[in-house]
Amino acid sequence: MKHRKITAMLLALGTLLSVTACADSGSSAAEPAPVESLGNAETTSAGADSGSSAAEPAPVESLSTAETTSAGADSSAELSEQDSAPDSDAGITTTAPEQQTAAPEVTVTLPAGETPALLKKMQSVSIPAGVSAIVPAGGSKAAVTAYDGNCYLVDLGEDRLVTKLKLKTDFERAIGVNSNGTELFTMYANAEESGLRRYDIANGRCTDIPYTGSCHSFFYDRRTDTLCGTDNLSVSRITKNGAETVLYTVGNKAKDFISDCFPQNGLFAESHPIDDSSTFSEVIHRYPDGNALFTVPSGSGSQFGLCGGGLLRFDTNMPYGSSTVQTDCYVLSQQTGAKLRSFGVCEGGFPAFFADAESRYMIVSSMNSEPYTLKELLLIDTQSGKTEALPLSVKKANEAKAAYLPALGCWAGAVTSEQKTDKYTSVLIRIDPKQAKFSRNAKALYVSEAMSSTELGSNLKNAREKADAIEKKYGIRILIGNEVNALPVSYFRIVSSEARTSSNNIAADTEYALSELDNKLAHYPASFFGSFRKNGKKGLRISLTGELLDADPNRAGPAGIAFVSDDWYNAAMISSELIPISSTLHHEIFHAVEQAMADLGKSFDESRWNALNPAGFVYGNIPDLPNDKLPIMGDNHENTAYFSRPYGMTNAMEDRAAIAEYCFGEWFGEKGYDIVRKYPHVRAKLDYMEQLLTECYGSAYLSNLS
Repeated sequence: MKHRKITAMLLALGTLLSVTACADSGSSAAEPAPVESLGNAETTSAGADSGSSAAEPAPVESLSTAETTSAGADSSAELSEQDSAPDSDAGITTTAPEQQTAAPEVTVTLPAGETPALLKKMQSVSIPAGVSAIVPAGGSKAAVTAYDGNCYLVDLGEDRLVTKLKLKTDFERAIGVNSNGTELFTMYANAEESGLRRYDIANGRCTDIPYTGSCHSFFYDRRTDTLCGTDNLSVSRITKNGAETVLYTVGNKAKDFISDCFPQNGLFAESHPIDDSSTFSEVIHRYPDGNALFTVPSGSGSQFGLCGGGLLRFDTNMPYGSSTVQTDCYVLSQQTGAKLRSFGVCEGGFPAFFADAESRYMIVSSMNSEPYTLKELLLIDTQSGKTEALPLSVKKANEAKAAYLPALGCWAGAVTSEQKTDKYTSVLIRIDPKQAKFSRNAKALYVSEAMSSTELGSNLKNAREKADAIEKKYGIRILIGNEVNALPVSYFRIVSSEARTSSNNIAADTEYALSELDNKLAHYPASFFGSFRKNGKKGLRISLTGELLDADPNRAGPAGIAFVSDDWYNAAMISSELIPISSTLHHEIFHAVEQAMADLGKSFDESRWNALNPAGFVYGNIPDLPNDKLPIMGDNHENTAYFSRPYGMTNAMEDRAAIAEYCFGEWFGEKGYDIVRKYPHVRAKLDYMEQLLTECYGSAYLSNLS
């Protein structure tokens, strides 16, 4: 089906989904549809390595692989196929503009056992296609555009179809409706052309807007009845005749660009790469007069929106070594950039979110990949971080849209499902936040803290010059101090050394870590790091951090993590004289090596690897694997040890990285590589590692300690 293909492309390209405003109110008199549990994901993550071999000072470190469990119950209720309400060709009666004021947000205490009328299905309106967009259309009305080439003007307060407009093209999407509900603005794009259109809702008359400017995205500001567009550097007002007036411009370089725009609140977000070699961004929130509010780091998966509680930052990540997509939401102060709260909102799906400046609530939908089915639909209170799963009885649902209607204080939503092969229908729903119990806590609720900049302190000038020389020497990238704030947020929170209070001499700690880094990197073959710049990748990036905090404040964070983002292979590790980076560095570099090998089509055969472990062994939590039954190196069990240290029992990747780090050590005057080879079972694993390394790099490199 056409709209599924478009959705798949958007997901694959990581396209930012527009944050539109629209909503709805009113509770259903009937009992809501049965709840379909679409996945209540809980994440568990291995903590920092604390295992220690008797014969070695065990490095504290490691990438912690997140294991996700999801519980979900399929709904057996089929989406009823209803006849579409009759088309109205006579038009509608235009009344005075309806005042767009937000309904007061109140807390409703429900009697024990009562089911809230949280969600109401529109019984009188059926849409025989997928929905492309929902926008407010004045009062309790919403304009819904669908892939059948129609726009449905629906009154969600009265549950009726007001009128149906035939659009000129199938793939036309609503941008907005003017405040008195008389004009619909759309944008369209196909293989041949793209552009803007204006429809007179009363008579269906269409007028092309002959826009020839440079804007590549458009939105309608309903508070000022202004059609706007953004290009890389500017926000423009567009008249009904296509004339463009630049409202404001940011930056003056080709690399600068605007990521999101909220002119109705006197606020927009400018984003640009921190340097010419990086696609990580700074996001600067400004007023239209050009005055910057604050700057926060942003990864490639960040999206922004406005809610009644502040500015939303929505980060999507896939931690290295995991196939699980993790999405976190941050509510920021619009005045200071302080992180008011932070919480995980969904796990394991491709997310979209819908928010509005006039509501404290947001709606998040997440989709499974292949087949593209709806995993979960959540209503979230951004002030408390609590969530409510929206009750759906839609079988084979594969997409959702939502928008806020200020006059009702509620949300309008559309859920699309596949009834037959390439035959899709959509139901409209009304979501009333005031009726939600919000009984489910979002994961990882954090305390308030300030978002820090990426500018280095003057005391790190010498350290930066030293890092520059090491970068040039080895062909890598190094981030120090506040520069690490540019790294995208993943399961672990990366804290700059300049924000760490446990050190009195950040400059000395950083320079010591850089000296150690230079010394350790010298053990690798001369051309080794250049091999990371293949298949469009930018290379290896090493970050010296102050702290790495676990998302769960009750667990200690690791000493190092490895991940891939924005075409860099990243190795981040704590740097101080108290925590030498030596073993951690080699461990994290091997994680990067393994990912690079996989990108070259040379992954480890896990069946072959598992055959090198003791019979019946399964990787898992360290406390469940008693060392007296599974001896490690250093226990004087040369013929029975299968692991270099306990942390290697966590998973196969950690097993290999733990062996790699041991090879570069030197214990009691003896080379770690030679010690490993004294243990037949561990040596068998090392032989397999070196075989694959040689195929990819022309060198096994693990014996390179001089």
